[in-house]
Amino acid sequence: AFYPLSSVQGRRRSYKVNWPDLRMLFHAETGGEKSDPFHDLSNMSSSSRERRETLISHLISDVHWAFLLQHRTFLYTLYFNGDYLRILRWSRAGIMVTKPVFYLDDPSVLPRLICRLTHLTDEQQGLDTSVTRVQVGSVEYKFMHELGHSNYDLDIPYKEGTELRPVTPSSSAPASPSSAAPDASQSPEPSDDERVFRYVREGYAKTLEDVWPRYCIKVGEEGREFLVAKPVSSDR
Repeated sequence: AFYPLSSVQGRRRSYKVNWPDLRMLFHAETGGEKSDPFHDLSNMSSSSRERRETLISHLISDVHWAFLLQHRTFLYTLYFNGDYLRILRWSRAGIMVTKPVFYLDDPSVLPRLICRLTHLTDEQQGLDTSVTRVQVGSVEYKFMHELGHSNYDLDIPYKEGTELRPVTPSSSAPASPSSAAPDASQSPEPSDDERVFRYVREGYAKTLEDVWPRYCIKVGEEGREFLVAKPVSSDR
């Protein structure tokens, strides 16, 4: 896989895929047409078809993880099959595939291709530029952790018959990193009610896995910011 230099500097070498930081995928096979899942199927044997389906499933699995752990609009894969190369462009709408290129005919093809791909902007490499990574130890990262802690004053039990306490100005809620300090002299409005059902906070706390990347998403022309962690569910 391709990674930005900033994500590998100072880190120990590892053969595990770093899904949150990768920019493009490599996939290498040998075997000619039977190892080309995008070759014409009309003259393929049943065993070749089965191998093709296995390869496609493996490629889709890789792309699934890249889209799951990053916020992307598309993703490139360089697919090597012996002496041939295809470029795959994956998006949620489908896949676009180039014709196979015999890159040994012209030794400059591969280095020129890689050079151009690595000089693309983040957006041209498929990253959603309205989303930024929340770094471990940052104010936003700590704020998300604080929101996951149980809070007696704000958490509403979800058992039947629970008597709710009245809404009062509260200083027990964690302050947003981007918000000013609240004015306690103002009367509380309905929008100031910071209470949540306890199961909501418990469910949110489960998404705060340290191994899962966190993001800040800007939405709309006004640039409203949302901090998100691990999704509750995902689709392939």
